[in-house]
Amino acid sequence: MPALFVFGDSFVDTGNVPYLTKQGAPFPYGTSPRNEYVVSGRFSNGLILPDYLSQMLGLSALSHPFLEPNASWYYGCNFAFSGSGALQAGTNPGPLPEQTTAFKDFVGNATLYWRNVQQSGFSSELSVVPRYPRPEFFAGGLYLIVIGANDVLPIRGNMSIVNDVAASLQSTLQTIYNLGGRNFVVASPIDFGCIPFAINGNKGFCTNWEEAISSALGEAYRSLLASLQTKLSGATFLYLDLYNLTRTNSSNAQPLGFPEPHRACCGAGGPANIDAQCGTPLATSCIDPGRHVYWDNIHFSTDFASALAREIFAGNTYIRPKNVMQAFVLPQLEATFASLEGRI
Repeated sequence: MPALFVFGDSFVDTGNVPYLTKQGAPFPYGTSPRNEYVVSGRFSNGLILPDYLSQMLGLSALSHPFLEPNASWYYGCNFAFSGSGALQAGTNPGPLPEQTTAFKDFVGNATLYWRNVQQSGFSSELSVVPRYPRPEFFAGGLYLIVIGANDVLPIRGNMSIVNDVAASLQSTLQTIYNLGGRNFVVASPIDFGCIPFAINGNKGFCTNWEEAISSALGEAYRSLLASLQTKLSGATFLYLDLYNLTRTNSSNAQPLGFPEPHRACCGAGGPANIDAQCGTPLATSCIDPGRHVYWDNIHFSTDFASALAREIFAGNTYIRPKNVMQAFVLPQLEATFASLEGRI
């Protein structure tokens, strides 16, 4: 796949909000365990899901934010904003409709860029990495969308918001499709009732309301994707079931094999270790982040993000109906080989 395009919130934002506010997440956020990359701007202790997925696709080592100065987006672009939701609500920057508009402008800029390249007489093999993806990359690329947490978490008791969030997601998917996108991975919400934030405020127990709305929103997403699969010719929609992946029970006591599913690695005090939140003076980092699903009160550890990327790329439990390798990578390779054989 030639490119990765990302939409969503802080689960997948690789730096747009810090570039916008000129202020990154405080230490120890971004402290890569193996020091391979500069990862400031990410709400984790290292790389996050889009970075790992980009690497698995053989693209760039990092998922570059839309607001990154002088970036090359040849292998894709990240439009996600921390704090954003699917709806135009509140004061948080970059809700999904604005991300969609930014992508529309981005496609136009890419088209103009390559038109100018051709008119200037440059060869197809440029001496530097181009700034924008080639126009055909938008059809062959992968679109990852993770959204919904900031819509439902602040509004306790309002189940009707589920339909509004799903409608906004549908609008974005339709717009991307109209602009050429065909390959989609859409994630359900995680189980918000069992994140460290919820458990810490409920004496160490999961919360029923947050579990219920997480389940309802996930079902709305699943139903939407099934409907669009029958309506949008040539498109393929994969559903990442983050709700059941992060919902612990007797058959899933250790999500993706991680033995600490509810307690934050970074923080201090309380049932889930977040009485003092990560980045504040009293907070500390655990010595074994690789055992933890969550780095802080809600965001994944970098090791869990890596495992999640592997599930999306080649797993068979929480990515449906196929994984990225089966649905997109192998068919594109087969088409390429068939084309080459036809020329011999």
